[in-house]
Amino acid sequence: MQRVLIAGIVLMLAATALGFASLLPLVVLALGALGRWGRSRLRAPAAGLLIPPLILGFAGCTQVRTQPPIEGAQPHPLGLQGRLVDSDPSRLPPAVASAVSDSSAITFKYAEQVKQGHYTVPVALGLVTSPAILLGAPLGQYTVNAKAHLLITDESGREIGKYDAQAEVSRWYGLYYGSGFRDLEREARQAVRRVIDEALYRDATRLQAIKPAAPQ
Repeated sequence: MQRVLIAGIVLMLAATALGFASLLPLVVLALGALGRWGRSRLRAPAAGLLIPPLILGFAGCTQVRTQPPIEGAQPHPLGLQGRLVDSDPSRLPPAVASAVSDSSAITFKYAEQVKQGHYTVPVALGLVTSPAILLGAPLGQYTVNAKAHLLITDESGREIGKYDAQAEVSRWYGLYYGSGFRDLEREARQAVRRVIDEALYRDATRLQAIKPAAPQ
């Protein structure tokens, strides 16, 4: 029995770690069968021991994917300043925010887009797997996709740099755990800003050497 329980938990956590929402019905079905089988062979206190690891496994698992991948570049000054154009000053990558200057001839135009997604375990599947759900199996998954675009131009309108980033943040939710879109949106925005920052840090040497073109 112990091996069966461990196998069920490992299967569930593996699907969570890989971020495969398509595997969720299979995981819930497996846990439902396990729950019905275990309910007839385990006393209530023993079955209750399954709940904490299941909750901890899903509640603490947030998937973050970025494009391009985050490499961990070290922050440093860009050596270039710019004015904000058609941008929200409260939503900027740190590297851009630290380089803002109203007197610069160079302009920064930064924008973010966020899209929400929601996957729910089918109702029919949830009814037949209620023991698994009571044990901590997920009811669904929240996903937030974020895109960011930064355009740097000089006073003549010449493009100096263009940078794009994408991020997807997802998290399971169940009866005892989970969070809404607000937390995931914050994490997704932070992820794309970090990608933009790293692109700027890698490009800092080139940016420092650029001299704004004269207005036409």
